[in-house]
Amino acid sequence: MSRIFAFLCGGIIKNHSSKSSLLTAKSGRFSISPSVSASYTIEAAVVMPIYTCLMVAILLFFRIMTVLMTVEVAIHEVAEEAAYSGIEVEEALLGAAVSAKVAGKEDVLYYIDHGILGLTYFESKVNETDVDLVVNYRVSVPVGIFGPVQFRVRQEAKHRRWVGYDPSLGHMDHEEYVYVAKYGEDYHSRRDCPYLAPSIHTVAGNQVTSLRNADGHRYRACSYCHPGKSGDVYVTDYGETYHKSTTCLALKRTISYVPISEVGGRRPCPKCYKGGLD
Repeated sequence: MSRIFAFLCGGIIKNHSSKSSLLTAKSGRFSISPSVSASYTIEAAVVMPIYTCLMVAILLFFRIMTVLMTVEVAIHEVAEEAAYSGIEVEEALLGAAVSAKVAGKEDVLYYIDHGILGLTYFESKVNETDVDLVVNYRVSVPVGIFGPVQFRVRQEAKHRRWVGYDPSLGHMDHEEYVYVAKYGEDYHSRRDCPYLAPSIHTVAGNQVTSLRNADGHRYRACSYCHPGKSGDVYVTDYGETYHKSTTCLALKRTISYVPISEVGGRRPCPKCYKGGLD
């Protein structure tokens, strides 16, 4: 395209320059020949429509992408909420929820054929394990010579349903599940075990070995932070180790619920498995 344009422009200038000079001298001054002005007019007549069409195409592209992204976000939000709520819901209600999210966006509905009524959800399915939300609609682009240009769009959001866990029924593999802290040394049968929510106290390092925790056990040095006995150290009510700093990894409580076969070298919690919980 650029070569054709250069060829045409070059030919125009060449033809005009053969008939008259590009610059003429009058009274010691130079002025532009009328032939040059005419060539610029022809160039503008060719370039401006092309430039205008290109800019309109770019703007429409971003408008269409806005429509697609808005609908995509809406169906994923609704499908995710339905999947994790644990509530039985019909496909029609999910479709209505998506339409409600899109309804307030007039700039999006303008490009959807028939507006909010153009969104259909006939392919959506909800079963015991999945929420599969499908929306079909037509995007209408007002650029055609004989009317708007339309194309069909199909978008889908599929989320696996959360079915919950009933401890009285056990797990499918019949294995015991326990709670562990990421850097803890014990595993626990109860999420509300005091060992999993420690209260931290400051004590003198030279006295810590003579102290006992709430269960009557002596404190030993933490294997992660390796504290000394000079200065202050940190202990918890039910913990069995003392620490150099409150930022010690062993004091952080990132709790996971795992099969007992994955606890590694952790020991049974003396509070959960021996003394019980108050």
